[in-house]
Amino acid sequence: MSSSNTLPQIDFKRPLVSLNTVMAALDRDGLAIVGMIEDGSLPWAFNVGMDDHRREIRVLAHCVSDFQNGRLSQSRALDFSGVLALIFPMLPLVRPGVVASIKASAVARRFNLKTETAIKLMDAGCFREVSNSVRRCGPGGSPTVELSSVVEFLKQRRIV
Repeated sequence: MSSSNTLPQIDFKRPLVSLNTVMAALDRDGLAIVGMIEDGSLPWAFNVGMDDHRREIRVLAHCVSDFQNGRLSQSRALDFSGVLALIFPMLPLVRPGVVASIKASAVARRFNLKTETAIKLMDAGCFREVSNSVRRCGPGGSPTVELSSVVEFLKQRRIV
């Protein structure tokens, strides 16, 4: 048995993690984490809540890992397209005349939200639903949204 008090580091499975996850990973309270976001120690964070009054903060997991490992400069060096590649590694190639789309359930997984919350964001006008999208209950029934509207949402909701 080791006498060290160090805990194992966490491997994140989702690209954006909740404020509570960041608090647990970095052993800091919520106000300290928000301060770290505002001072640039955690440079990529977003409010994925319904509006500014109901904040749902998500932090790029890459930033949390870099902070844990003393590699903060790597997260700070990311630009928005690099962040998008981390959040959506499956991004399709842009083709003229083709609207890139993604299922609301996939957005929910990438944003670490419930699918119902992603659909509420879509219904509130935060994401544009693809015109031929079909909604139904059960597997495969998640509506499809325009990827460009999801990207625009992230641009508008970055916390700096």
